[in-house]
Amino acid sequence: SVFNSLEAGKFNVGLMLFTETGGGNGGADGGYVRAAMRSMTTANKAKYSTLIGSFDKLGDKSNGGKLSKAMAEAYRYFSGGAPIAGNSKAKADYSGNTSGTTADKAVYALTGNALSSKTATTYNRAVPAESCAKNFIIYLSNGAAQDNASDLGAASTALTQAGGSATTIPLNPSGSQENVADEWARFMKESPLGITVYTLDIDKVTTGQGPG
Repeated sequence: SVFNSLEAGKFNVGLMLFTETGGGNGGADGGYVRAAMRSMTTANKAKYSTLIGSFDKLGDKSNGGKLSKAMAEAYRYFSGGAPIAGNSKAKADYSGNTSGTTADKAVYALTGNALSSKTATTYNRAVPAESCAKNFIIYLSNGAAQDNASDLGAASTALTQAGGSATTIPLNPSGSQENVADEWARFMKESPLGITVYTLDIDKVTTGQGPG
């Protein structure tokens, strides 16, 4: 796989997923850090590879892809801000998390957790303030964004609070033009963190929001 081909010790990698419902999950919808940003040493890379290989399409299924809120969450994690939806989640990478599969537990047991506790109100920032490394988000999409009007309003408010512009970027086709994920991407690129966002659209939807 692409991940397994990464040269050990050359990259820092983290994993964020859309939130789930069910036992042990509280708080808002959006995104949560399943595996914190860590150096892909040989040992860490092996643990992350096992975790990725253990993902189950039903067992790790989200309750809806709230893309704009997940982008806001990613920025909060990168910058050490307050979680919007990433805390109070059973599978979040927080210190002391002993739940989940063997693969989950092996990752949670590492140092450098995204959160200091399940209900922490501040992220342990993914990127040190003094870092000059290049930062990237690779969004793997397998369907249209599912943000409703309330989600879009919350993401837009969070964007302006962070210092970004919610001015709409015109899209053609315009199926998802109202989603503010791309406005978040613009802001993150222009921010001091200089985060570049890439999207890989898997099994692309050709109707409704899909083409946008």
